[in-house]
Amino acid sequence: MCPAEQELTQHTQAQDSSRLATSRPITAIQHWVTEYRCHFHFAAVVVALILARPTDLTDAWGLVPILAGLALRTWALGHLRRNTTLCTSGPYAYVRHPLYLGSFIILIGYCFMVNSLYVAVGAAIAAAVIYAFTVRREEQTLSVAYPEQFETYRQAVPLLLPRFTVYRFSSRKFSWRLALNNQVMLMWVLVLIVAALFEVKEDILEYLFGVTYSIIWPLWH
Repeated sequence: MCPAEQELTQHTQAQDSSRLATSRPITAIQHWVTEYRCHFHFAAVVVALILARPTDLTDAWGLVPILAGLALRTWALGHLRRNTTLCTSGPYAYVRHPLYLGSFIILIGYCFMVNSLYVAVGAAIAAAVIYAFTVRREEQTLSVAYPEQFETYRQAVPLLLPRFTVYRFSSRKFSWRLALNNQVMLMWVLVLIVAALFEVKEDILEYLFGVTYSIIWPLWH
């Protein structure tokens, strides 16, 4: 190898090492966030319940996006075949991550129930950070597992804002068996239990302590 080639090789190796060193902290944070996001969710629920200022009206309106998000996630779980094939049927034909979109819609419902602008802003920021790392890691995994197929799918189907036309016709139908295998019932139970806790807090504060809160959202003024 001539001196010029040696110099070029050394320069390239130095660039690769620098890029790797830069990416390591990001990869470590991404791994930590995605691995422990369930713990974040639990902590967020506890904090939200403590700071919540629920009313009958905010509880009722919060149920609307919660049920919508649950319906979307149920539809997705009835099509999702984990670790076997790239799912492009059902809601996946309109948006790449319908499960996360459904979770975000559920979060909107919880924010209505919390009835606190500060909690809502904090929850939105935390969710954006957590799901940014989670989606990035998931898409890296899919691009390795299905390189050509996923790249075509990624270019055609939006990340979280659905397209209005179906990506590709699929004969696969929604399967309740598949949804149940993907723990759809557990999802419904946990989400609705959390929603019920806001109503319980509202009843306890009102009937036992005579405490009522005003509604902060402009929608009801």
